[in-house]
Amino acid sequence: MERLRWPDCPPAPDPVESCLAQIDRACREIAFCELADVIAGSRITALRKALSHCREEERRDTGAGDLDSRTVEAELASLEQTLPLEQAYRADQRDLAIARLTEAQNRLRGGCTAEAEMNETLKSRVRAALTISAAEMVAISRDRAVARVAQIW
Repeated sequence: MERLRWPDCPPAPDPVESCLAQIDRACREIAFCELADVIAGSRITALRKALSHCREEERRDTGAGDLDSRTVEAELASLEQTLPLEQAYRADQRDLAIARLTEAQNRLRGGCTAEAEMNETLKSRVRAALTISAAEMVAISRDRAVARVAQIW
């Protein structure tokens, strides 16, 4: 029986490239989750500072304050209330990304590279993709997020 071929159908993805793309996406998702966590914590820290500043101005009764402490308190309370939900959501996203990262690394280690014809560039990319663990990726992403947010705040 002759195999059917569809002329406009793209070729099957290369398994090695597919694993590398999955690892790249997972690492970007982990980095995003870490950055979002750091930003959420920084928003609360900034509002606490603003609230302290508002209360000090109100205590001195300077009348120069742009913000009312009640407004800042309400915003802070809202953020503090939703923070655990945000953190749980991002933890779930991070866990899914870690699972995809680990699964793709396992496929690379498990032999999808055995039959593949790889040039030196591809071999180098595979080695780099297998060098970092999920825990290291999370730690690196967290450190970078903290540094990035520190430049802003």
